[in-house]
Amino acid sequence: MKFLLAAPGSRGDFQPMLALARGLRAAGHEATVAARPLYAPDAAAFEVPFVPLGRDADEFLRTQSGPNAIQAFLAQELQAQLDVLPALAAGADLVLGAGMAFAVRSAAEAAGVASLAVAYAPGLFMPSGRRSILLPEPLLLTLRAFHSKHGLPDVENLLAYAFAPERVLLAADAALVGPLGGVTLWAPPTGALLLEDPRPLDAGLEAFLAAGAPPVYIGFGSLTGSAPGLNEHLLREVVGAVGCRALLYTGTVPPGRQETNGQLFRIGHTSHAQLFARVAAVMHHGGAGTLAAAARAGVPQVVVPHAYDQPFWAERAHRLGIAPAPVPARGVDAPTLIAALRHALESPSIQAQARALATTLSPRNGVETVVKSLTLRPR
Repeated sequence: MKFLLAAPGSRGDFQPMLALARGLRAAGHEATVAARPLYAPDAAAFEVPFVPLGRDADEFLRTQSGPNAIQAFLAQELQAQLDVLPALAAGADLVLGAGMAFAVRSAAEAAGVASLAVAYAPGLFMPSGRRSILLPEPLLLTLRAFHSKHGLPDVENLLAYAFAPERVLLAADAALVGPLGGVTLWAPPTGALLLEDPRPLDAGLEAFLAAGAPPVYIGFGSLTGSAPGLNEHLLREVVGAVGCRALLYTGTVPPGRQETNGQLFRIGHTSHAQLFARVAAVMHHGGAGTLAAAARAGVPQVVVPHAYDQPFWAERAHRLGIAPAPVPARGVDAPTLIAALRHALESPSIQAQARALATTLSPRNGVETVVKSLTLRPR
């Protein structure tokens, strides 16, 4: 079979689809990933065919200003998908869209190809979650114009159309997601799509890990630097007050050029699966992939949600007993973070619950489950 996997979003959207593409190719199928150009080297490293789709959000926002910048970016993204995806979809047996792939269903139907939406959290397909997501009206108008041009049925609600539950594949662990309120999906939750990276950790990082007690990992994914108060100065204050060692994800330090400074060791993109098993706790933004990796590692978490589905995951981690109460990025301060990190590191109940939850999560990578579902089940 031939698959097109569209993931025009952040690394958290792209990396699971890269993992799925590898799994499909290992099973003898053709799979191409379409994502932001900056992820082309990642696809090449795993020998997965790649097609650029959309622009880098950081690049766009650096050149734009004002309250309409994000709306303009989303409008350009949708138009780019409608321009590019129909031709890419032609000849595929199935198109899958994740993250900001709002146009995948429309593009696939225009090409006469089946499609599914891949979700990493319930917000996009649950009515209660959709109400909290405000998309600019021009996006719906653009999509309706595309449908009219291609003779497709009209669309009244973009998210309800693109993420209709019966055509959603939820790539998350059922134990982490919790109850879905009776919503019926295309398939039961499959488990997280984990990218198995056999490459060893950087030598400098290995040396830092071996030099003392397990550190705390601190990283906020693609949102690093987006919360004004959540800067390195504040994080240094937190680490110093707690008295722990820490790994600080900067998003900019390339492999082989990490820099150490006292208790903090700066790192770039690193395999969470390998790293989290060797840390004392994980402080992060609440991205689905980061939370799943930390949960599987059985370590306590401190979740600092910024936006999107992150408040949902932050609350779930707290309810599951593997993290203190969420610490929202907006208005964050050192005393609150210090208290939360101390609680995560010193609470016997959080430590025990994190270890216990890890034993309940499926040891099997969700990729295997999805590959079987996609290739054996009629669509």
